[in-house]
Amino acid sequence: MNAKKGLAFSVSENQIREDFINYLLKEKEIPPDACISAQIVKIKKHYQLLSKCEGQYTAHWSAKCTCEHTEKYTYTDTEIVFVDDYGIERPYRQDGWTPVPKQVTKTDHKIITDKVEQVNRDIKDNYCELIHAQGEASPLYNWIIERFKNSKYTAVELSDNDLLECNITEQRNMIKVLQSAQDNCKSACLSRVKAIIPGNRYENFKFDFKSDFKISEEFYIPVYQVEYTYNHKQYEVWFSGYEKGVWFSEKAPKNSNIKSHKKLYATSISAFLIDAALLIIMAIIGKFNMIPTIPILFTIIILLFGVFIICLITGVVLDNSTVNTERRDDIKNLLTQVYHNQDMTLQAKKSEMKQAVKEFDANETKISNRRRKCILIPSISILVIALSFFMTKQVILPTVNYNNAEKLLSSGEYDKAISAFKNLGDFKNSENKVAEAYVAKGDYISAINLYNKLGDKEKVKEYTPLAIDQQVKESKKVARQAKIGNVIRIGNYEAVVLDKQSDKILIMVIRYNGNDSYRNLNTVYNMIYDYNLSSWKNSYIRSFLNNDFLDEFSESINRIILEVNLPNITQSGKNLGKTKDKVFLLSAVSDKKYIDALIDNGVIITSTMFTRTPSSSTTVVSVDVENNFDGTGNHYSMGEQESSDSYYVRPCMWLDIS
Repeated sequence: MNAKKGLAFSVSENQIREDFINYLLKEKEIPPDACISAQIVKIKKHYQLLSKCEGQYTAHWSAKCTCEHTEKYTYTDTEIVFVDDYGIERPYRQDGWTPVPKQVTKTDHKIITDKVEQVNRDIKDNYCELIHAQGEASPLYNWIIERFKNSKYTAVELSDNDLLECNITEQRNMIKVLQSAQDNCKSACLSRVKAIIPGNRYENFKFDFKSDFKISEEFYIPVYQVEYTYNHKQYEVWFSGYEKGVWFSEKAPKNSNIKSHKKLYATSISAFLIDAALLIIMAIIGKFNMIPTIPILFTIIILLFGVFIICLITGVVLDNSTVNTERRDDIKNLLTQVYHNQDMTLQAKKSEMKQAVKEFDANETKISNRRRKCILIPSISILVIALSFFMTKQVILPTVNYNNAEKLLSSGEYDKAISAFKNLGDFKNSENKVAEAYVAKGDYISAINLYNKLGDKEKVKEYTPLAIDQQVKESKKVARQAKIGNVIRIGNYEAVVLDKQSDKILIMVIRYNGNDSYRNLNTVYNMIYDYNLSSWKNSYIRSFLNNDFLDEFSESINRIILEVNLPNITQSGKNLGKTKDKVFLLSAVSDKKYIDALIDNGVIITSTMFTRTPSSSTTVVSVDVENNFDGTGNHYSMGEQESSDSYYVRPCMWLDIS
């Protein structure tokens, strides 16, 4: 490798100066005035040394390869849907809607494995690559290598005279060059291998690589380095020394419209900040110096975001439109035509180009000013519209509606006032006004429910006694309107009316939360079944009904449940004494009349139930086992105590309706 091969300089420095002007004119990002104001500081001739590496490589790889395909299949799944008040299924939940399980058919995909095999291969091939003598990769070095690869020129032997007065890359790093060649070859081989691995996926991949490279040739490539200044900043550009009009630049001056960008963005941000401040101030004023609530803040954020986006898009679109690009291209083409006009002197060319650049800059300034106006005008327009809408929706209309609601409240139109204040949501103290209207109306129950929501414990404490009185009145009203055989609601229970007098009614619980039975024997049997207890008076079921069961009702309901004296007589007529109870079971001896009354009113009790009358063989509370409540047999025929799940407890109560 004693002979130095490469390409000789065939491009003169004068040609490079012309190529430099063409570079300034053709690069779109370079400002138009650069061709006038940019100054060459220095032109340097370089010889960049490239090394040709050649060699062989061998590789062995192995992997566990899996071949598979995807199949579609269907299956049945259960989903919960919600049925609204009209019987229509909905995929989402709302209060009052009924959740219903629904069988649906779904489609999915599964992966089917066709084959799993262990695969291994050997690869052997030649490899050749050009690498810079420094053994490093850079954009400049890559450009030089690619230009030489694609060059139609043939390398020749260079004399010492050819290399004189040139900066030559004499420092070779053969270790780095060979290592770089090996790394590049290994990477290329690995990519090749992975492209030919069979199947859809693989695992346990192993790759063994060996190579042997040497530097077979070296080439000297001529390039020019041009250092220049523009706007007091220094730049450089590289030109080919054997091809005219070929250059490479990593860093070049940016178009002057960058300043315009900054001004546009600054204008957009300024408009955004002004709008933000005004909207927030107006919101606070609109809420009468109260801190804006979450919905209001959300509305403000949406408005601000819209203003900012429109400002920003307007500026960017105006600044980067096709028209602007064409305008910059036009000035570049004009300057190019002037520069290449053979009929003009160099001085005349410079003068005309300078005038063209001056006119272009003046026009760009005017356009930039118009752009900023185009940002401010829609921004202000949007702000005015937004503020008008905001003030109308959040302040003006709510204020008018609030005043009208107050007039309705003061005039005693409580229902209308409640509806009006509810429609106002959280405007001012509308929720408190709703509660105030409930109190004025006498609906203390709704009032304390709302005060609980608002966290006003004092108001809740104040109106709770009145609410209870209201509930008592309403409960009495419902009970007063009921007739024998009617089913009424009492707490979570449904009860049938057995008897009605002027000041009280007798009810029997028959359902709990819509279920057909109240409590079966499994629930209360242990409280009933005890031979050591002699009567209803001492039975567990009596204790349970007058304590735990009674506690399930609200205070208002408890206030209308009467305590009564109950006779307790055996089937044989023996008097076991009276008991005082609020909740009790019917007597098989003395209460048959109530069942008869139900039958007379067309009501049939079809459940076998316990009574407080002792059975024939024991003194324990017994159960009717004949289920003859339809009038066809003896009522309350007593049998032995039973532990079947089909026997039910039917609590009875006298309610005060006076």
